Amino acid sequence: MLSQSILGLIAADYLLFIYCCHIGSQSKSKISKFWIVKSSDEVLEKVASVNARNVAISVGSIDFSTLYTSIVHESLVRELKWVVRKAFKDSSKRRIAVYKERAQWVDKPKESTKSVGEEELIEMIKYLIGSTAFEYGGVVWSQWIGIPMGTDCAPYLANLYLFALEYKWIARMEEGRSREPDRVRGKEERIEEWKEEERRVRLGEVKRLRTVSRYIDDGLVVNGIDIVMKYIGEIYPGMTVKKENEEDHKTHFLDLNLVIHRRQIRLFRLTTKETLFRSK
Repeated sequence: MLSQSILGLIAADYLLFIYCCHIGSQSKSKISKFWIVKSSDEVLEKVASVNARNVAISVGSIDFSTLYTSIVHESLVRELKWVVRKAFKDSSKRRIAVYKERAQWVDKPKESTKSVGEEELIEMIKYLIGSTAFEYGGVVWSQWIGIPMGTDCAPYLANLYLFALEYKWIARMEEGRSREPDRVRGKEERIEEWKEEERRVRLGEVKRLRTVSRYIDDGLVVNGIDIVMKYIGEIYPGMTVKKENEEDHKTHFLDLNLVIHRRQIRLFRLTTKETLFRSK
């Protein structure tokens, strides 16, 4: 019963979670910590912004190898726990009311309405991730590495997990520290403070990452692919992430093909061959 509840809740309300995380994703330095896009249409808006300023220099696509099968459950639970706490904090609401096809942040749901609070949701997620088993060769196996496949919420768990890693890395780049205290495990790890020059360089680099888009395990970087690949091990520790395009003036992302010409991005859909942006 718990697993079925969390499947429906996360699958139906993934956008609600992301919206609340997005509320707190802008910092004083105007660096966006929110890279997730829901479709290629959102990429068009970012491309239009770059073309309006005539500043397109490079484009790059990244891909996560074996994303769903490589995440250790301890790390997955820790990061999703952080996402849930942040979402509830940003929403300023006590519970999530769950309806047939939608959900809503509320303080006092009706008695007849199913709802879940912060700690309840965390326990549901832990139960779902830690209770995955499958049968192979007549033997029942327990899964302790990788996101449970075949569940409706698998893409959302992966997306939120990567969001947590991205958000925390950008926050560290802003604040000039190499790691954060591991309070989830009850430890206080030593935080290495970067020297002033390194802090200045890193802050300048992360400010360039204003047009990063990620759709689950596919990413697109406009004017900053060199920076993302430079710090890829810091952003996504222990994960295999590869740059897909060899030439920095052209690449593809989802159903889009992007080519830079005269500091403008020409873009068309691969499925229809429709040209969406032409260079001047």
